[in-house]
Amino acid sequence: MFQNYRPIMLTSIADKAMEKIVVRRLNYYMETNGFIAKEQAGLRSSKSINQHLPSEPMICSFYVPVGRGTAFDAEVAAIRTALSQLQCHLEKFTRAVILCDSRAALLAIVSDNNPKIQDILDCRYHLENLASLEKL
Repeated sequence: MFQNYRPIMLTSIADKAMEKIVVRRLNYYMETNGFIAKEQAGLRSSKSINQHLPSEPMICSFYVPVGRGTAFDAEVAAIRTALSQLQCHLEKFTRAVILCDSRAALLAIVSDNNPKIQDILDCRYHLENLASLEKL
């Protein structure tokens, strides 16, 4: 019954303020005591992952309206769109990384099982093409 609902968290302003204070203190402690490597740039203030990349990365986001589909269908459709767009810009990149917050969608695409939807077959086709060009 609750499959289509997502959990939400309602926290008070005081809780949010306390969380920021704790996170800042913890980050300061971790950085000043050498627990975080200097090379790590992700999720750190005043640090950029671009400092560690050989060239400027191209970041693209894709959101696809699905209509009556599920969240899973939307994730697969977004991955398919990203992969098909990469095919149009092969000369602009040497390696591609696709980030997705749906483990189920990613596993369905790389699984050996026969897919039930065409989008998964399309994703596999595009992945095979990118892999053959050594772009993944």
